[in-house]
Amino acid sequence: FLARHLSSFVHQLKRQLADYSMGFGEHICDDIGRCYCKDHRREVCHECCLSFDLPNRYAAEAAGLIKPKTPVELAAEEKATAMYALKGMEDMVPRPSSAVFEQNR
Repeated sequence: FLARHLSSFVHQLKRQLADYSMGFGEHICDDIGRCYCKDHRREVCHECCLSFDLPNRYAAEAAGLIKPKTPVELAAEEKATAMYALKGMEDMVPRPSSAVFEQNR
């Protein structure tokens, strides 16, 4: 009796959490914690203006479905982002001062 009621309670709680909006808009979540837009069941939905790609990657890593990024991969991403930002600064009008460039290099 108690196990059946506890199971029912847990199921209802999971449904409520899956439908709960955490500031992301209307979405649903699976058992692992990955989220999708509620209307179209998409990870990245341009119609609903929702994107769950990063939170879903973190949820999949935490669940062990995909391996976490290595320190080398993280460093490569950081370098690429910094190079892109510096390139953007070079193309700015008016250009930032040389002191700003030196600070960010």
